[in-house]
Amino acid sequence: MREMVQNIWRQYILPKTKELFADMGVLRTYRAKVVAVGADNQFTIQAPFEDAHTLPGVGSAASLEPGDECTVLVIGDPINSIVLGDGTLSNL
Repeated sequence: MREMVQNIWRQYILPKTKELFADMGVLRTYRAKVVAVGADNQFTIQAPFEDAHTLPGVGSAASLEPGDECTVLVIGDPINSIVLGDGTLSNL
């Protein structure tokens, strides 16, 4: 069942959502789990039903460890994403 839901998400819902948001140039945030911490404030994160990917982080994210929840800021295109810090927005 879980595999079926993930396939529906990845093949239909996620691409359409990305297409809609890519055209809007919006500012958005989402929460993700920190999978690994690399050098130079690089974080490998994973949002629910998505593959893990590596993003840069700001100074407030330096204390994050694998397993922590983080806030990701996206400005328009997902390529412009950055890890802000813990799973709250109080660090803005």
